[in-house]
Amino acid sequence: MLIDKMHLKFFRNHIDFNIKFSPGINVIWGKNGVGKTSILEAVYILSIGKSFKTNKSKEIINNESKSLSVDGFFYDNENDLRISFQQFSGKSKIFKINGVKEVSKNIIGRFPVVLLSPEEEKTTKGQPSDRRKFFDKLFSLLSKDYLIELIKYNSILKNRNNLLKLNSSYEVILPWDIQLSRYGADLWKKKLIYNQIFSDILVSVSNKYNNNTTISFTTNSQNLNEEEFVDILKKTFQKDLMTKRTNFGPHRDVYNFLLNGKDLKVFGSQGEHKLAFSLIKFAEYQTIKQETKKSPTILLDDLFARLDSDKSANILKLLEDNTQTIITNTDLTDIKNRGINTNLPSNKDFYLEKIWKN
Repeated sequence: MLIDKMHLKFFRNHIDFNIKFSPGINVIWGKNGVGKTSILEAVYILSIGKSFKTNKSKEIINNESKSLSVDGFFYDNENDLRISFQQFSGKSKIFKINGVKEVSKNIIGRFPVVLLSPEEEKTTKGQPSDRRKFFDKLFSLLSKDYLIELIKYNSILKNRNNLLKLNSSYEVILPWDIQLSRYGADLWKKKLIYNQIFSDILVSVSNKYNNNTTISFTTNSQNLNEEEFVDILKKTFQKDLMTKRTNFGPHRDVYNFLLNGKDLKVFGSQGEHKLAFSLIKFAEYQTIKQETKKSPTILLDDLFARLDSDKSANILKLLEDNTQTIITNTDLTDIKNRGINTNLPSNKDFYLEKIWKN
């Protein structure tokens, strides 16, 4: 499914902004501060249900208003789709699909995107929780069942942790352990399957980029049944009671990316992190396409400012024909020098000017 057009109203610096996309490569260019990344952010929200820039939705409302709206229009060979997002200051966000209210989890997967932005680089550079979030988001796009089980697991986990803070006895905790084990064991079974799928694709993509480059990962995800899961929770109860949190389960999974067999977080240079991150993201694209039969739209936020000419040229070779891509950059000439022809019928470029008051 492709995005056809989008309307932003009081979304960050965009007071009343319309944009119509092409099915191929879209280049949004202009000086820093004109709102290029905000367009990607709005597209991302219509796909994932939340911003990649902030956890506080009210921050994206323009200062001249108490609310914002984003309307996106999508199409494929079979039907058209309209996804709408509204945010009111101090209130929860509202999503609609074809005019009907929906919870945000029902947005996920309708219009998949893959984002390459500075904010996402913590996938390789950040904490273990950042890598868990990457994999949970990817697997949620691959499987609605995974998403539902993850939401239920996290809800039960929150309740269990609240009881631990109250110094509850194990008899009080046990019913929650039984529920946590059910969803935790199921999540791990699904993770083992999707971990292997992504691992194979990641190695293939990195080798396609360069025969001497192999990106892989390790994980401590386990394969336990519910009874084994409950038994370990019982054994770790005293530790949990002392730390006031649950120390065992999928929410504690550790993922480590490797570059040619070496831990990227420990030994990777800045350039190697940027390269590995880009390859991981293209593997994410291939995984979503293979498993869902949908081609995600790729969002590239100032990619070329972070990679040299040779590396960015090789990255661009990974872009498949007929893949909708939205790129932000400060200079159109730079884009053309990288081999992107915006004059092709399937491509388009947009120049943004700073027209609002400081």
